[in-house]
Amino acid sequence: DKYDLRRYMRFNTTVEGARWDEESRNWLVSLAGGQTLRTQFLSLATGYLCQPKKPDIPGIDDFAGTVLHAQEWDHEYSLKGKKAA
Repeated sequence: DKYDLRRYMRFNTTVEGARWDEESRNWLVSLAGGQTLRTQFLSLATGYLCQPKKPDIPGIDDFAGTVLHAQEWDHEYSLKGKKAA
């Protein structure tokens, strides 16, 4: 609201596809219902990080190391000298 960006946004919209057009340097976005938009910016706020889905990995509960999900990322945690997957 501070920068009046909502007027450029579309909420509660089903995106069926999006592809980058290098020539026009725009996104071509296909919406449900057959409409296609051409836009310079595309922000997918799908909420996939709001409720983490942790992988079902056998033995993960017994793992002695640190397990971090992207949603719970600790920016102070250093990966230096560690193996990460």
